[in-house]
Amino acid sequence: MNRAYLLFTLLVLAFFTRCERQDLRPNAPGDLGSFIVSVSNRLATSADLNWTIATNSNNNDSVKYRIVLNGNQIADNLFTTSFTVTNLNADSLYNGRVYAYTVSGDISSAPFNIERFVTPPPAYSYVTGFYRVTETTTTFTTGSFISNFTFVGKATLINDSTILFEQNRRIPKTWWATDFQQRIYPGLNDSLMLMGTSPAGRILNPSTIRMGYLFGSTIVYDVKQMWTKLDNPADTSTIVYVYPNVPTMTTTVAGNNVSGAGYKAR
Repeated sequence: MNRAYLLFTLLVLAFFTRCERQDLRPNAPGDLGSFIVSVSNRLATSADLNWTIATNSNNNDSVKYRIVLNGNQIADNLFTTSFTVTNLNADSLYNGRVYAYTVSGDISSAPFNIERFVTPPPAYSYVTGFYRVTETTTTFTTGSFISNFTFVGKATLINDSTILFEQNRRIPKTWWATDFQQRIYPGLNDSLMLMGTSPAGRILNPSTIRMGYLFGSTIVYDVKQMWTKLDNPADTSTIVYVYPNVPTMTTTVAGNNVSGAGYKAR
């Protein structure tokens, strides 16, 4: 009886000792939580990577990250969840993978792709096109009415900050047969100015431009214009010029006041 009891006791002790030893062993390497990589701000030579956190439920190890691009490791030992990839070619496609890992060997990964860089259109590319121009001209000193008519003009974006206004499309061509360029000032509510303050104007919206300038020496003419984009360029053949039947004094064009002498932007 004593021998049987002793044998039973030894078996029980051996069982619990084995379980305790198993509990003390470190966990075997496993998978970390899944995560997602996003690509943003693709420029000609760089792109930004951001990813969600890969959780570690296997142990207390910290999670680090490494980045592989087109089969080449470009970063390692990262504790952050963002990285800027540099030295890219604008016309190249890239594929890569972000690896999350721990010192114990736990691992997980997520893929990403970097597309070719596409040059964005100029900010003011929408201004290029044909316009119906409504114009009022008065004498600058007395405000005496001279004319009020409609004609077709053309605006062309020359570069990121300059517009060419082709007024010589007007029929008949009068004293301003020479075209002019104007710079765009985004910080001044898209105001337009050239050589001081005249001519000047403002881009009111993607289809409307307000213009105004002074012309002349002995008699100074005060010209105010409203440029409204034509949806159909074919309309340019139908709009020549229209004189009003009854001339009237006016200081506004299409309900938009043009500022006073010099047409300073406002």
